[in-house]
Amino acid sequence: MKFVHVQVECKHLEEMKEFYTGILKMRLTDEKKDRFTVKAGLSSLTFIKAENRAYYHLCFRTNISFFDFMFKELESLLLQNEEGEVSLYWKGKQAYFHDPEGNVLEMLERTEAPDHLLDWHDVFEVGLPCENVDEMRQEIAFLTNQYGAESDSFAFFGNGDGSVVVVKEGRHWYPTQRGSEIHPIVLEVEDKAEFVYRHPVYPYKIITKKEC
Repeated sequence: MKFVHVQVECKHLEEMKEFYTGILKMRLTDEKKDRFTVKAGLSSLTFIKAENRAYYHLCFRTNISFFDFMFKELESLLLQNEEGEVSLYWKGKQAYFHDPEGNVLEMLERTEAPDHLLDWHDVFEVGLPCENVDEMRQEIAFLTNQYGAESDSFAFFGNGDGSVVVVKEGRHWYPTQRGSEIHPIVLEVEDKAEFVYRHPVYPYKIITKKEC
């Protein structure tokens, strides 16, 4: 599945807008009193103002040139793993960092991202915390998936175009020790069929559009 649009919440709208447009170089495409939207390559990302600070995990794909550029830009913000490393590797270069509200962001260097673009390619992962990983996997079975659960607390669900990361609420987002939390998320994705899904308990909504 491909992430077309991701909508999440934040408390400090202006500070977040400055970070995503100024530091992460994402183009501002829409702005209203209570929200703003930026382009992360092929994906759009909207932050809506909320009374309380939320906490998310998002991952962005890019090519090696832009990864290296952003790695230098974000040097002071990069998160260390348990070995004290900030330069990591998982099927390509990998690094983690926080935005101003403490969300755990990840960037991945991938060959799918065109070499000639000095930009983000897309949103590649969105964290989806829940109380029971197996139950959540069953709830979202309408989405294309090529992965099995890695444990009862963690599972990728999707394919090489994009995945939600289903984790048990409270499991920490690597490489931090802070536990995951459930907050409102709206996902618009391209997938095998058109469908609108709302979780019966969690503030999650998924809109699927048929791939062109």
